[in-house]
Amino acid sequence: MPNAPPVLPDGLRLYVIGDIHGRADLLVQLMKKIGEDSRKAPAKTRKIFLGDYVDRGLYSREVIDYLLDLRTRETEPPVFLLGNHEQVMRELLRGRDGGLLDDWLRFGGRETLLSYGVPAAAVAEGPTAVMKTLREKISPAHIDFLERRLFFLSCRRAAGRRSRQTKRRGFGLDSLRFPHVRETVW
Repeated sequence: MPNAPPVLPDGLRLYVIGDIHGRADLLVQLMKKIGEDSRKAPAKTRKIFLGDYVDRGLYSREVIDYLLDLRTRETEPPVFLLGNHEQVMRELLRGRDGGLLDDWLRFGGRETLLSYGVPAAAVAEGPTAVMKTLREKISPAHIDFLERRLFFLSCRRAAGRRSRQTKRRGFGLDSLRFPHVRETVW
């Protein structure tokens, strides 16, 4: 017998947004469309962001500014999950390189550095100069966002049971029932 489909509690609407990748312009457009949609049929709404806020697009700093502001404006606080791009940026800001910077620059980190005002000359000087300059230019609020405001969602097979585990707790999704999902660890 097939499992029942996922069920949201009555009166709750979720908007799940992923892969912004430094495109503040598209994020603003999307949030306007979400606002219009949510006004059509009022309900308690929750926004869940799936990570990958930075890299590739030229406005990573602006994306994080927007998300930080959104946190203060929303009735239901948005959920921000940690994406692999934020994970790499966070590790580099913590001083862990080991060749990670070269990879980051190849998959969009260069654009993120530009959005924070890190000059190309710093990139040419090497990892130490790049990260020193970024640490000088990035705001404490952005460091806090990367270090403490993102949830880590781990997925693994839970052998027929769901176990809940996050590095940060309680982001309000416990009331959702997903009986057919066995790999997700909340």
